[in-house]
Amino acid sequence: MEPIASFVESLQGLAKSSQEFVSGVIRRREGSARRRPIEILKRLQREAFSDIMKLRDRQDKVERVLSFYKTSKDSPFQEASTHVRGEVDVLGGLLKINNVDQQDYGPFSGAGIRTGIDTKFTFETTVREKDVLAAQFIASQRGREHADGFLESPPLSLAKVFYKAHLSDWFSVMAVPVGAQCRDVGVISSCFHQGKGLTESSCSGPPLINHHSGSAIGLTVRKSNIAASFGHCVSGLRRHIGSHEIEQLFSTFGQVVCQIPGKTELSLLGVSTEGYASSGSVALMLESELDEDIRLGAWMEMKRSNPKRVEWAVSLSNDCNDEPGWGLSLGGTSEGQSRWDRFQAETYIKFNVGKKFNLRPGILHVVDGNAKLTAFMLRSNWSF
Repeated sequence: MEPIASFVESLQGLAKSSQEFVSGVIRRREGSARRRPIEILKRLQREAFSDIMKLRDRQDKVERVLSFYKTSKDSPFQEASTHVRGEVDVLGGLLKINNVDQQDYGPFSGAGIRTGIDTKFTFETTVREKDVLAAQFIASQRGREHADGFLESPPLSLAKVFYKAHLSDWFSVMAVPVGAQCRDVGVISSCFHQGKGLTESSCSGPPLINHHSGSAIGLTVRKSNIAASFGHCVSGLRRHIGSHEIEQLFSTFGQVVCQIPGKTELSLLGVSTEGYASSGSVALMLESELDEDIRLGAWMEMKRSNPKRVEWAVSLSNDCNDEPGWGLSLGGTSEGQSRWDRFQAETYIKFNVGKKFNLRPGILHVVDGNAKLTAFMLRSNWSF
């Protein structure tokens, strides 16, 4: 019995050792399977950390270079870069004319209808943080026509050079060596008189602020709710019409602006020109914001040569933002209390096509003496 008992014990020991061997092999496989994803994650974490450190080193190098240029006297970042703005303005219309002959062109000249294409490029640079140096180039077909009646295509030419220095918060000086207008040395609102109407008469303000005078210098003083500007303009040499004399015109411009409570500005403007034949004008201008979007503008101008003759215009618009808008303008010329030489009315609706392009279809009606003019106008503007 002993040999049998020993044989059974040997079998039991062999079975137990075999079970332990198999269990150990299974546990090692399970452990290695569990350790493999952890090792992969650790390896990916090490690689990601290495990439992040390399990017951080590159960022530090770039920041050191930029800080060096900013603190250097010859830094290109000391002055702001030159900004270039472009604008293409197109005006066309279908006219219906009554009682107009070759000797009566009042509706055309007085209404300010200038069909054609205007292209403007403005280069503006900031100097000494607050000063502005600007140059404007213009190519315009408006008002240019050959004897055969075809429009002339002028090249792009320098129209204006402007420099404004802000010496303090309340005092600034301007110099315009080329293409000066009285508006360049005046205090003109940023939203009003921006060419938003259909004709020059409705969107340019009093004629005296658009008077071209060649070269000009001026200064502006601001204090509380009052601003005043003064300028002196000099035109180039030219031969006077009807004589052989050479003349050079000298013009003096002044403006006083008073800000009234309720977002309203009242301006008194005047210009006096001395030359072969002295002339001058005085104008009163009102600008008001009725609410956040609606603007009211009105002006009247009288000339020294004929004080009884008054040019005037009143406009109401919702056209100072990027949303669809509208505009209405009434204006004309009167002499005395009962005599109306010219009356003009226009209205338009503005549609935006994208952020930089808009269309303004509208209707214009002009009565000048016995002549009448009705036109469907379409103005488009693209800025870039």
